[in-house]
This record gives sequence, structure tokens and C-alpha cells, in this order.
Amino acid sequence: MTDFSEESTAAVKSLELLCKNSDGSNLRVGVESLGPENGDAAFLCHAGEQLTGFLS
Repeated sequence: MTDFSEESTAAVKSLELLCKNSDGSNLRVGVESLGPENGDAAFLCHAGEQLTGFLS
């Protein structure tokens, strides 16, 4: 993940909510800790324009 814009982090939050609503998981992605400098790294998986996976 190299784009830490509000739009990109909103997509990650949306995926987190989708998972919670689908299977009751209680994941805390922690997008606030992501960042280009001194932040956590993240890898995203997309199917077309849809974010389908997140690994941090």
C-alpha cells in the first residue's frame, strides 16, 4: 500500500465492516497505524476495482 489517502483507508475500513457483517468477525485493522514513514506496511488485493483482501 503506497496510497494512504482518505479514499484508500476508507476502502480498507469498508472491507473490515463487510467481513464483520458477513461472518461476525471482530477484526481491528488499525488503519491509523498505516503510513509511508514509520508506519505499518500493508498489502492489498483487488478484484477489478473492489478491495478484496488486506494484509498488514
